[in-house]
Amino acid sequence: MKKAILFLLLLATMPMQTTAQVNPQKGYVITNGNDTVHGTIDYLTDARNAKACLFQEKGEDGYKSLSPADSTAP
Repeated sequence: MKKAILFLLLLATMPMQTTAQVNPQKGYVITNGNDTVHGTIDYLTDARNAKACLFQEKGEDGYKSLSPADSTAP
Protein backbone atom coordinates (compact mmCIF):
# COMPACT_ATOMS: atom_id res chain seq x y z
CA MET A 1 0.00 0.00 0.00
CA LYS A 2 2.84 2.39 0.85
CA LYS A 3 4.49 1.69 -2.51
CA ALA A 4 1.28 2.55 -4.37
CA ILE A 5 0.92 5.84 -2.49
CA LEU A 6 4.57 6.70 -3.11
CA PHE A 7 4.17 5.87 -6.80
CA LEU A 8 1.07 8.06 -7.11
CA LEU A 9 2.81 10.89 -5.28
CA LEU A 10 5.80 10.71 -7.62
CA LEU A 11 3.54 10.52 -10.64
CA ALA A 12 1.57 13.57 -9.51
CA THR A 13 4.70 15.66 -8.93
CA MET A 14 6.39 14.87 -12.24
CA PRO A 15 6.33 17.80 -14.65
CA MET A 16 4.18 17.16 -17.68
CA GLN A 17 4.85 18.97 -20.90
CA THR A 18 2.44 19.49 -23.76
CA THR A 19 4.22 19.80 -27.07
CA ALA A 20 1.22 20.50 -29.29
CA GLN A 21 0.21 23.80 -27.71
CA VAL A 22 0.49 26.98 -29.72
CA ASN A 23 1.33 30.25 -27.98
CA PRO A 24 1.20 32.93 -30.70
CA GLN A 25 2.51 36.38 -29.78
CA LYS A 26 3.07 39.48 -31.92
CA GLY A 27 6.73 39.90 -32.70
CA TYR A 28 9.31 40.49 -35.37
CA VAL A 29 12.40 38.97 -36.94
CA ILE A 30 15.50 40.90 -37.95
CA THR A 31 17.11 39.44 -41.06
CA ASN A 32 20.84 39.36 -41.78
CA GLY A 33 20.26 42.33 -44.08
CA ASN A 34 18.96 44.35 -41.08
CA ASP A 35 15.37 44.25 -42.36
CA THR A 36 12.63 44.02 -39.74
CA VAL A 37 9.80 41.62 -40.62
CA HIS A 38 6.70 41.87 -38.42
CA GLY A 39 4.42 38.94 -37.74
CA THR A 40 3.58 36.29 -35.17
CA ILE A 41 6.01 34.10 -33.23
CA ASP A 42 4.94 30.84 -31.60
CA TYR A 43 6.64 31.23 -28.22
CA LEU A 44 7.78 27.89 -26.84
CA THR A 45 10.37 27.21 -24.16
CA ASP A 46 13.51 29.35 -24.07
CA ALA A 47 15.68 26.35 -24.91
CA ARG A 48 13.59 25.45 -27.95
CA ASN A 49 13.30 29.04 -29.20
CA ALA A 50 17.09 29.39 -29.01
CA LYS A 51 17.45 26.54 -31.53
CA ALA A 52 14.52 27.40 -33.81
CA CYS A 53 11.30 29.38 -33.70
CA LEU A 54 8.07 29.26 -35.64
CA PHE A 55 7.36 32.57 -37.37
CA GLN A 56 4.35 33.64 -39.41
CA GLU A 57 4.89 36.76 -41.47
CA LYS A 58 2.06 39.30 -41.36
CA GLY A 59 -0.43 38.47 -44.14
CA GLU A 60 0.99 34.97 -44.76
CA ASP A 61 -0.57 31.57 -44.10
CA GLY A 62 1.22 29.05 -41.91
CA TYR A 63 4.38 29.18 -39.81
CA LYS A 64 7.96 28.89 -41.05
CA SER A 65 10.66 27.35 -38.87
CA LEU A 66 13.60 29.74 -38.47
CA SER A 67 16.94 29.00 -36.82
CA PRO A 68 19.96 31.20 -36.13
CA ALA A 69 21.73 29.52 -39.07
CA ASP A 70 19.12 30.74 -41.57
CA SER A 71 20.66 33.47 -43.68
CA THR A 72 17.56 34.40 -45.64
CA ALA A 73 14.78 34.82 -43.13
CA PRO A 74 11.80 34.89 -44.03
